Amino acid sequence: MGQKARRSKPSPSQVQRAARERQVSAQRKRMDTLNAELAKLLQRRAALARRIGRLKAGITTVAKDARREQLMLRRFVRCRGAFSPLALSRILRAVLRESRVLVQRELRR
Repeated sequence: MGQKARRSKPSPSQVQRAARERQVSAQRKRMDTLNAELAKLLQRRAALARRIGRLKAGITTVAKDARREQLMLRRFVRCRGAFSPLALSRILRAVLRESRVLVQRELRR
């Protein structure tokens, strides 16, 4: 009869590493879910921006409402967490900029 191959018992550091890898994998899955939710929210926001742009086109030629954007920025940066107010401001400014591009492109059609 042949001998069974012996499996060596994993070291504590190997066990710890495997546990951390599982945790990383689980957290990445959660992040993927949040990214999908964020993308859906951004698409919903884009649809609203387009609707507002069409409505505004009938009453004004000004695409950007600086006062409204400042109000949105002030409200947005109040959300405290890991991102600094400056980082939140940059993120919303990027969303606003892309929303204006979207609306302008649609109105040119």
